[in-house]
Amino acid sequence: MLHDGPRETQQSELDRDPGEGRRLLVSDEANTNPTAPIMFEGDQMRKLEIKVRERLRQMTKGPSAQINAEIILPKELNDSWTSRYRQFYKRQRWYRPEWDEHDLLKNYHGIISILIMIRFTDWNEFGRLFIELNRDDKAIPFEHDKLVDDSFLGSDIGKDFWKEQWKFCPLVIKESETAIKLTGKEEVHRRFPFVEMEERIGDGASCTVYKQVIAARHLRYSTPLRKSLNTKPKPVACKVVEGGKVEEVEFKNLETLRGDLCTHNRIMVNIATFIKGDEIKPTYMIIYDLAAYNLETFLAMDRKTDDDHVRDHRRRHDSASPRRNNSYDHRACDLIEESQNLADALDFLHTRLYDNGLWSLAHNDLKPANILVFYPDHERISKRFPVGQWKIADFGLAKIKRNIRKTHTKLSDSKSSRSDTYSASIITGSQCKTRISDGPKFAF
Repeated sequence: MLHDGPRETQQSELDRDPGEGRRLLVSDEANTNPTAPIMFEGDQMRKLEIKVRERLRQMTKGPSAQINAEIILPKELNDSWTSRYRQFYKRQRWYRPEWDEHDLLKNYHGIISILIMIRFTDWNEFGRLFIELNRDDKAIPFEHDKLVDDSFLGSDIGKDFWKEQWKFCPLVIKESETAIKLTGKEEVHRRFPFVEMEERIGDGASCTVYKQVIAARHLRYSTPLRKSLNTKPKPVACKVVEGGKVEEVEFKNLETLRGDLCTHNRIMVNIATFIKGDEIKPTYMIIYDLAAYNLETFLAMDRKTDDDHVRDHRRRHDSASPRRNNSYDHRACDLIEESQNLADALDFLHTRLYDNGLWSLAHNDLKPANILVFYPDHERISKRFPVGQWKIADFGLAKIKRNIRKTHTKLSDSKSSRSDTYSASIITGSQCKTRISDGPKFAF
């Protein structure tokens, strides 16, 4: 097999020698069968291949300048293969006109695109290597050892294909209680479906939080209250915890309890967790719904003018606007109601985990910065929240304890639980002091 390999050059591809990298083999069938597809002249095929490659580069997306983070979305890839570009493979000698009826080659657009990106030249062998053996896009990513085998692509082309293929198979993030490990030889190269520049939105003692945007059709929910697949790009919060900074026991306990925690709508649970990189000290990437801001920011805001409202609107990320959510005209009772919801969430953690109260959880770090504020965008007025929905988040210091019924010792009676309750009272007092002093009715 022939392959001229990826190469960087200042010279335009269109200016190169038309014969460079060409291998035109005429099969016996093409010589004897007048109905065989007529191949473009070598220079025409080369120019068409360059146009396809340039189009693929334009479609490439990524969250940052980070190495090995670029992706090409499958739907955009298939849409890009218009009738004009399809001539590239329809004029190959192995192509059969009857395949047009079922659009067979649409299942190979990813593979053809990868081969074009690595400047594959032995196109006469494509039918034998891929179509005859049903190696279509569903097989991406291919295993490294299979690709470099002499019976497949061989060492040089196989290595290039293996490196390039990760761009064409971004992960679909699935809502999951169990952490997803990307620590194997192959899995560690998987790429996330982030399509915009990341934005750093928070820092903690052991983590950094970024705003990321997940591509449409790449976030799959498992709960009945949400659509199963996001139909448009979805902003999310991505907490990155470096290896060695995670308490394994508590992390596993929270993973076990996640199914019960998500039943309370004022407790923040993750969408999914990924463990990536080195198995000894891996990096944890925890995906959450993106809040407007935390309660600390909410309490510090001064929203007395229209300019203040505009700034608030911009800070809300993936949330309803202030006017749509009735935030321009909220009352003291709205603050009290959310405080009650916060207290109920604490009681749930302390005494109602699993219906029989078998387990109790103390947050141990309850403060306004660890309470997130959401503004759901909903048509029904009853589903709007003028001061937002307050949700308890960040369980990094949480402790879980099994209740022993014989001695009637519960975590709700412990020092940890009393600390949570005290923190909640301080939070409620601070928000009352900040807001209720302005009068029974006010705008922000």
